[in-house]
Amino acid sequence: MSDRNSVSTEQGLAIGQAAIARGDYRQAIAALETAAEQAAVASAIGAEIRYWLATAYQAIGDIEAAKTVCRQLAKHPLREQRQLAAQLLYILEAPRLERRADWQVEIPDLTSLSEDTLAKLRQAPGGSAKEEKEPDYRLTPVDDLNRINTRDNRFLGFGLLFLIALLGWILFRPT
Repeated sequence: MSDRNSVSTEQGLAIGQAAIARGDYRQAIAALETAAEQAAVASAIGAEIRYWLATAYQAIGDIEAAKTVCRQLAKHPLREQRQLAAQLLYILEAPRLERRADWQVEIPDLTSLSEDTLAKLRQAPGGSAKEEKEPDYRLTPVDDLNRINTRDNRFLGFGLLFLIALLGWILFRPT
């Protein structure tokens, strides 16, 4: 393999990884498929490209293509790569769990909104002042300071004195 192909393979991998990070899985698949054609399955970079390719296929919902890529990787000469492929294939072949409807958040489609409505939504949030909600609790002032429980305060005072004495003993003890 020439240096030109090696560089373009690495560039294809980098482009594919960046596209996956952005969520642009179709572009990632295009870049990774091109890179996968140039890299041998048995090479380290070829395996990495194919793992990313399987991830991109899974992200767009093409589970069968992701499984096919994992099955190719299951024949890799390195045991570690075969184990990773088997683990990924195990995940891909796992049954889908049903999700309750109340566990999901439905994001509305904003493409059908008119320009006036969108302009109102884009306005700065500082346009109208919100009323501040009154807190549910009230602090009551203490009229007689003798009614304050100081017993806990004495305990803290004794604790601080003990810590200071202990620290002084540790620092200034004769050795």
